Amino acid sequence: MCIALWSLEHPDYALILGANRDEFLARPTQAAHFHAFGESGDGVLSGIDIRAGGTWLGINRDGRVAVLTNIREDPQRYTTSRGDLANNFLMTHPDSALGDYLADLSGRADAYAGFNLLLFAPSGKGSPASFDAALATNLGGGGRIVYRHLDADERSCGGISNGVDGQGGESWPKVLEARQCLQPILQHQTSRDRGEQDVHLVNSLFQVLSHEHAEPIAAREDLRKTIQVPLINVQGVPNLAGPIPATQSAAQVGQLWYGTRLATVILIRRDGEVLFVERDVYQLGSDGIPHNVSIADGGIRPFAESDDAPERIHRFRIPSS
Repeated sequence: MCIALWSLEHPDYALILGANRDEFLARPTQAAHFHAFGESGDGVLSGIDIRAGGTWLGINRDGRVAVLTNIREDPQRYTTSRGDLANNFLMTHPDSALGDYLADLSGRADAYAGFNLLLFAPSGKGSPASFDAALATNLGGGGRIVYRHLDADERSCGGISNGVDGQGGESWPKVLEARQCLQPILQHQTSRDRGEQDVHLVNSLFQVLSHEHAEPIAAREDLRKTIQVPLINVQGVPNLAGPIPATQSAAQVGQLWYGTRLATVILIRRDGEVLFVERDVYQLGSDGIPHNVSIADGGIRPFAESDDAPERIHRFRIPSS
């Protein structure tokens, strides 16, 4: 399970975005860094799912943002990777329109496992920045890809998880709670300078993303209730995962743990200044034992260029002309 919440209508920020990545802790992953998905260049900032080669969330230097969530369904095998959908959008030419990309996407006959793909693209060059935004989805594994632009309410304060659009996914308890928590943060006006405003907003978003439901996770459906997924040993939760290894080496024990691996906040100011913060939440130790490595509230830490650092911060500016 994953979740994203956002706003496109703040007076100072063209985009405010927060997201959690929920995954098996043993799944190989690279932390967020600038790269080009194996091609030359460094135009994309994202983490990478090493096994599939794609990303779940990323931004490029032109300001395009992609967020991918899987639709929760029984697993089946598909020849195409959902991660490629986000990759391709982030690697498109900066002059290509969002509408053209969506039209091409909806015409494809490729069969993907169920997905929701949230896309943001600058409306045009210049200041103040503003964004076009749309949701593309196949409504479930193997389905035809459709898309729609976000409505006014979603642009003001939106949220998405792993449900099916238009079929109850938008009313999952975790989505409703996240949007409810985001609204007062957006309305909170202060006299802080830019740096203090960024820190306040970043830490407020991470606080929302850290909310855990009071009741323990006893079944897969309970994941719909918790914004941050606590550590779960899948042996104790029916239908959460596939077959469980029969032997219990340290590596195999590690494969049993699931939860929120990391949280990300992206702020894009109206003048095009971007702040990207990625924080680790739960990680596996070398002995296969999980640990909570999340950073307590209190400010943005200096960026340490290491995949082992619990927080990664990047700043850059979207071109204005």
